[in-house]
Amino acid sequence: MFNSLSYLSGAFILSAFNPTKEQKDILLAFKKGKNIKIHAFAGTGKTTTLEYLARKTKNKGLYIAFNKRIATEARKKMPDNIDASTIHSLAWKWASEKFAKEKLLQSPNRALLKKSVPIPSVNGFSEYKTITTLSLVLKNYCNSRDEKISSKHLPWGHLSYLSEQEVLERNADILVATAQSAWEKMGNPESDLPLGHDGYLKHWSLKLPVLDYDFLFIDEAQDLSPVMLEVIDNFGGQKIFVGDSQQQIYSWRGAVDAMRHEIIAEEHFLTNTFRFGNDLSNLANRVLRSLLVEKRINSHSDTGTSVETISDQDANAFIFRKNATLIAKAVELYTSDKPFYIVDPNKNIEQSVQDYFRLNDGLWGKSQAFEGYNSWSAVVSIAKKEEDNPFRGFVELFESNDPNIILKAIKSSKKREGKSYPSLTTGHQAKGLEWDSVKLSSDFEFPTDALNLQGQEEELRLLYVAMTRARKILDMPHQLKDFCEKQLGHSPQKFAVIDLETTGLDPDYGDRITEIGFVIWQNGKIIKRYQSLINPERTIPSFVQELTGITDNMVRNAPSSREVLSEAMEILGDTPLVAHNASFERKFLNNELKLISRNFSVDLICTLLLSRRVFPNLSSYKLGNLVSEFNLPKGKAHRALSDAEMTTHLLSEIHRMLLHETDGKFLLTADNLLRLTKVTPKYFRENGIDNAVLMAQNKYLKTTYSSHDFSKEFMEKSNKQSKQAELKRKLENKHKPKKTIPENTESPDANFGIDCSINVRAQKPNKKSGQTALKNLPNQKPKSKIGLLILGLGAFIIGIYTIKFIAYYAVTIRNSSALTENEIQTSPARTGIVTASELRQRKCPSTDCEVIGSSLRGQRVIIVDERDGWYKISPPQEINKDQEHWVSSDYVKTVANTQ
Repeated sequence: MFNSLSYLSGAFILSAFNPTKEQKDILLAFKKGKNIKIHAFAGTGKTTTLEYLARKTKNKGLYIAFNKRIATEARKKMPDNIDASTIHSLAWKWASEKFAKEKLLQSPNRALLKKSVPIPSVNGFSEYKTITTLSLVLKNYCNSRDEKISSKHLPWGHLSYLSEQEVLERNADILVATAQSAWEKMGNPESDLPLGHDGYLKHWSLKLPVLDYDFLFIDEAQDLSPVMLEVIDNFGGQKIFVGDSQQQIYSWRGAVDAMRHEIIAEEHFLTNTFRFGNDLSNLANRVLRSLLVEKRINSHSDTGTSVETISDQDANAFIFRKNATLIAKAVELYTSDKPFYIVDPNKNIEQSVQDYFRLNDGLWGKSQAFEGYNSWSAVVSIAKKEEDNPFRGFVELFESNDPNIILKAIKSSKKREGKSYPSLTTGHQAKGLEWDSVKLSSDFEFPTDALNLQGQEEELRLLYVAMTRARKILDMPHQLKDFCEKQLGHSPQKFAVIDLETTGLDPDYGDRITEIGFVIWQNGKIIKRYQSLINPERTIPSFVQELTGITDNMVRNAPSSREVLSEAMEILGDTPLVAHNASFERKFLNNELKLISRNFSVDLICTLLLSRRVFPNLSSYKLGNLVSEFNLPKGKAHRALSDAEMTTHLLSEIHRMLLHETDGKFLLTADNLLRLTKVTPKYFRENGIDNAVLMAQNKYLKTTYSSHDFSKEFMEKSNKQSKQAELKRKLENKHKPKKTIPENTESPDANFGIDCSINVRAQKPNKKSGQTALKNLPNQKPKSKIGLLILGLGAFIIGIYTIKFIAYYAVTIRNSSALTENEIQTSPARTGIVTASELRQRKCPSTDCEVIGSSLRGQRVIIVDERDGWYKISPPQEINKDQEHWVSSDYVKTVANTQ
C-alpha cells in the first residue's frame, strides 16, 4: 500500500487523463478569459482540474493555496508557467525587506502589549480583560478589509472573555485609540512590539500589492479571510475560484466564503468523485440535502467504500472533533507502546498541553485554546460553571491523567505519517487529506431528533469533511451513523415571503401593483431573492409616491404586470406564500393574475395573524413595530424586497418562539402555520402556545408531532381540555342576555371569520349580496326579535334601507380607542372606524362633501346612506354637519383593527 496520507488531486499522469464533461466545460470558459467559480465536491479532483487548465495555456498564473502543505504539493504537479504559494508567503517576501525577521515571527502577545503601550483603566474590566480586549481588536482589524481601526473591531460577541457589553460601549473610544497606538508601534521597524503573521499580511494588503500574473487559481476559496479577499478583489486579471461551500469550517474565526461572494463569475460544478464509492457518497449526499444543496455527489471510484466497524489496528486514521479527545487517544496509544502520528502542522495541540504548565506558573497561554489566560484555576472555574465550555474536556483530561505523561505522549508523535501506525487528527486539520480506512470519534455529537438543525450548519459541514476523507472503509459510531441514515436528508420546507407595493388599497377601484419582491426562505436561510418594478399603466397618487418612494418616472419603462408575474410565478411554483397581512397580497395577486388568465391557488400564511397569537398583548402589530419590538434587522420600509426580508426575520422569530414553547417539537410546515391561525388569540393567551399547538393538531386531525412524542395520558388531557373549552363556549352563549352585544367566546375550532384584510387593509364589499364583510362576522345578533324580523324582511324586500334602519337603532355615537379583535367581531355590521389618509386622491360622490381627516380616527359613527361602494356617515357633534361626509366602504371596517 502506498503512503496512506496523500492528495487525490493530480494523483495520475495528465497524459493519461480523460477529462469529464464538467472539466471540458470549465476549460472552455477558462480559454474565453472568464472569471470562474468551480464548486468542487469532496474527492472530485479540483487540483487535477486546475493542472488540466494550466497545461492548456502558456499564460503566467499564480496558484494561491490554503496552507503551506498544499502549496508544496501543488508546486510538484503544476507546469513551469504556474507559481504556487500561500498568500502569507507573498506578504512575507515584501515584509522581510522592511522588518527584522523576529518582528515578523513573534506575535504581539499580552505581555508585549502591556510593555509597549499605556493600558487604560477601564471601569468594569480588570487589567487582564482590558489587555485581552486590545489584543482581540488588533486581531479583528488585521483580519478585516478595513483601512482604519474602529469600534466595529471591538470583540462584541467574544463572550468567553467579555460579558459586559455596556463596558465596551462606554469605553469604545479609549479602547480604539489605544489599539490604534499599538498598531502604529507594530508598524514601526524600530519598535519592540512585533507584527506577527496577521500583522505583516495586513500591512502588505494596505499597500495595494500588484500581482504580476495573467490569472489566479484560488484554492479552498470557501475559507478565505476578508483581508485575503481584499487582495484578490484588487487583482485585475482572470480569477478562478475553486472550493466547496459545504467544506467551509472556519467561519468561526471570520473566514469568508468567496464561492458565495458577490463576484461576477461563471459557475461550474465538479460532482464526480473518484475517491470513494456509493455507500459513502449516499451518506455524504444526506448531509448535503440537510445543508440545502441541490447538487449531488456521483461516485466514479473503481473500488467501493464500505461503512463498517473496524478495529483500531486496521484504521489508518482517527478523526476527532475536539483536541482534548485526540490527546486522550494519544495518551492511550503511548501507554500501550503503540506509535502514532499527530497531524498538527502549527504545533497548536502541543502548545495547548504546554499551556497547562504555563498557566500553573502564572504565565500567559500561547495556544488558541488558552490564549488570554494566565491561571489554570481560572480555566477550571469556568469549565465547571459552564457545561458546554470548551475547557471542560481539557480539565477532565488533566484531572484523570498525569500531566507529565500527557506531554510525553504528545512529544512522542512521529515526525511524519507512516504505513504501520495511524494518524491522529481533528476534522479541521483533516481537510485536504485522505486515507484508505478512517475511524470517526464519538465526540461528533448531534441531537437524536433532527427536526431542526438551525445553528448547526458548520457542525454538519465538519462532519461532511471528516466522513469524506475515507477511500475504502469508514467506521462511524453507531449513534452517528444512525443519525445520518434516519435523521438527515429530509429537506425542510421552503417558504416564499412576499410583499407588494401598489398604487392604492383596492384593485376593484383600479389600483395596480407597482413593485413585487419576495425571498425564498428555507431552514433559517434566505436562499433566493427576487425584486422587480411593474408598470401599473396608471398614475401613482402623490401621497403613495411619498410613502413608497416609487415614482411615475421609475415605473414608466418598467416591465408589464404580465411579464413580471409570469416570471415570478414560474419561480414560486407551488411554494407556500407568507406575507404580513396576507389577504392584501392575495387580493392584488388574484386580480393581476386574472388579467393574464392565470389562477392563484397557493396557500397564504399571514404573519400578522400569527404574531397576534404567538406574541399577545403588544401595543401594535404593524410590521415595522414588530421588527423594532424584537430588534430584528431593519430595511427600507414600503419597498417590496426590504419588507419581504423584514417579514422573513419576523417569521424566523415566530418559529423560534414556537420551538421554545414546545421544547423544540414544533415542525415548521405550511399546514401547521395555517392551522395555528385558526386558533383564536384568546385561547393562546389563556392556555399557552404549547397547548394551542397541540389543540390545532387535535382539532384539525393533522400530525404536528410524531406519535411517540406524547404519552397517552398527555393526549387524553389535551382532548379533555378541548372538550371543556367547547362546553364552556356553549354554556356562555346559552346564558348570554339577548339585548347586549355578546362576548367572543370562540373555541379554537370556531370559524374564524376575520381575515387579514380586516386587521390592516381594505377588503372589498361583497357585491353579490350588497353587504360588507362585517355582515358575516360570527356571533352577531340583532338587539331584538323585531329587529331580526325587520332585518330578514328588509333583506328580502328592500335590502339597503333595512341596513340603514338597523344602523340607526343599533348604534349610538361614542368616542373610543381603536377596536380590539373581539370588539370588531361582535360589533354591528354597519359601524366602524373611519379615516381618509388614503382617500385624499379619490373623487367624492357629492360636490360639497369633505374628506374625513384624522379628527374622526378612533371614533364610531352611524352610516346613513350608501352609494356605489361609498358610505355617507353622520359625524360626531364637533364635526361640521353642514357638509356631507362620505367614506369608501372598505374603510368602514378595515381601519378599525389597525393599531
